[in-house]
Amino acid sequence: MANPLVRSLITILIGVTVLPACAPLVQYRTNYELCVSDRLRPAQECETHALQQLPAHKADANFLLGFIEFDDQGQLWDRRQMWAVLDRLSTESAGKELLMVVFVHGWKHSAKPYDPNIETFRSVLAELSRAEKQISDVTREPQRLVAGVYLGWRGASVTLPWVENASFWERKNTAQK
Repeated sequence: MANPLVRSLITILIGVTVLPACAPLVQYRTNYELCVSDRLRPAQECETHALQQLPAHKADANFLLGFIEFDDQGQLWDRRQMWAVLDRLSTESAGKELLMVVFVHGWKHSAKPYDPNIETFRSVLAELSRAEKQISDVTREPQRLVAGVYLGWRGASVTLPWVENASFWERKNTAQK
């Protein structure tokens, strides 16, 4: 009699332990207005914005960053997010050349604020912007606008480090949808 009860308690205990380890299936960038920041790595002021202009007042490293997010079925979370990014890119690049980089993150990453892939992408865009400034100074041609589009999806389904590595094949199948 105690054996089924013990099994039930163990099952409940495992469930209570594992459920909080699931990565949330949510859209992170829900504000579609442009957030202008003076810092390369903006803090809270831009973390929910799908459109970011960084750093706004430094001529040597000025770039536009847009986020477009997808769910686990490969569908857009919200088409308005995509259109906000595309409309801003169109407006900003009107009458000038555009250098656009599109980045799709991989396993264990997402569009969550402070994700290491986002931080690295920002650094790459800043370096490209600096290079464009140097080229413009030498050639006397107008500097191209540097823009990045970060395509985000739930690359991690669990957050426990010892379980996370076992999720590779499941996340790979999701990514291939």
